[in-house]
Amino acid sequence: MTICDAHLHLTRKDLPKLSAWHAAGLAGATSATARHTEWAEALELTQLTPSWVHYAMGIHPWYLEEAPETALEELDTFLASHPALAVGEIGLDFADGRDDRERQLHWFEAQLALASKHHRPAVLHLRRAWDCAPVILAKYPEVTTVLHSFNGSREIARQLLEALPNCYFSFGFALANPAATRQAGAAQVIPTERLLTDSDYPFQHLPDASASVPTDLAAVIARLAELRHDSPTLLAGQIAENWQRVFDEL
Repeated sequence: MTICDAHLHLTRKDLPKLSAWHAAGLAGATSATARHTEWAEALELTQLTPSWVHYAMGIHPWYLEEAPETALEELDTFLASHPALAVGEIGLDFADGRDDRERQLHWFEAQLALASKHHRPAVLHLRRAWDCAPVILAKYPEVTTVLHSFNGSREIARQLLEALPNCYFSFGFALANPAATRQAGAAQVIPTERLLTDSDYPFQHLPDASASVPTDLAAVIARLAELRHDSPTLLAGQIAENWQRVFDEL
């Protein structure tokens, strides 16, 4: 089965693992940063990894406070000088009582604006933000967005499909949990050409595992195929085409 991972976090220690993952079916991967402090390593890795590994650079909503004032200017410069670089991981997270709403909104829109300026896709982290995220994203319909580990409902998926012509829905290991009925409902209404999968390696794992790797996304593809009454092999091929459409054209 061909597997493409639309969102993971690689470091130097993962370099020896790439060949085995590739041999096991991993045909494409997009590694994102979460912190400003990770940018230098990500740029180094772009020179050390095979062509089927792509990179995204941005600041996750959890780590905005530690970002220097120059971060947006730096990101602008890096995007200008690295034409294959996407934007991410960026987003909004208002779960667990986070009270920095205005800061998050500012950084989210500022990084989306850079994605628009440089014509790059953006990989998004969105939690408890469905009241405002669609409104902000609608300001940038030209930006191709990847909703990583999508956890919205069927209704939210339909709303986003209607409002955002270039939005992709990426499902993670949580979908393999039979109790994930909300994600399952959404997975059944999203067009095949808008589907992706992501592992969020090394931070997420299959429900019955303590750790997972990108090739374990085969279980997510199997679950998607079951929900959609589709062939896992054919669906995997379509997801790979979708990943290539988003990232390989950079």
